[in-house]
Amino acid sequence: MEMEVDCTVDVYGDWHRHFMQAMLSQPAISADGLKKLVGDISGNTIRDLDQIKTFLLTVRSKVHSLGLDLKKGLSERDGRPVYALINTSGGEETVACAAFSEVQLRYLRALIQEVVTSVRGDISAMAALNLADGMPKADAQELLRRLVRDCWLEETDSRLALHTRAILELEPYLLRHYGEHVPRCQMCGKITVRGRLCEQDGCGAKNHHHCLGKMRDKMGVVKCQKCNSLMTDED
Repeated sequence: MEMEVDCTVDVYGDWHRHFMQAMLSQPAISADGLKKLVGDISGNTIRDLDQIKTFLLTVRSKVHSLGLDLKKGLSERDGRPVYALINTSGGEETVACAAFSEVQLRYLRALIQEVVTSVRGDISAMAALNLADGMPKADAQELLRRLVRDCWLEETDSRLALHTRAILELEPYLLRHYGEHVPRCQMCGKITVRGRLCEQDGCGAKNHHHCLGKMRDKMGVVKCQKCNSLMTDED
């Protein structure tokens, strides 16, 4: 997708517009995918990290006025960077903007509640289908496929969890309605849906598995950053 256009990194132009068009069709992308996308659009003119950062800052400054932002998060599944184009209004308003019917919105909210309040931070695909109320199972299956495709959910081994894009976009909603279930990781400071709870009585700390894994690799042991008790980074 090489574009023969006259454009600079720090002035919003054709490269940035082509980038936004691509992100609107794929609201979340890996770090490697983003680098490749920017390189393809610019004919490999934009290659080094500083150029990419400037390019992204230029995009962000432009789309803020549209109620959008391009944010970076870490996948709760493997800790890898993910970039997502999100609606900055937050909460129910964000979900409603995604062109869901009222029945679909009720189902989506039920899915979010079930996932966030679960012990593991994910639920089985069968459990997700059983949450459908007033919706034929075939319609629920199609909606689940759409939610995965649009990066609201991600599926691994027939289990569904919130995608990084959903966590970034719905953070205000999650904190407002389920704050006790999404405490901030003691290590990275980001909210935690899928993570490891400290088993020490009265502690309640929760940390991402990938953050605990980094501690294990660096120190050889895993300790709770709140109460200093030994932990494991495995379920």
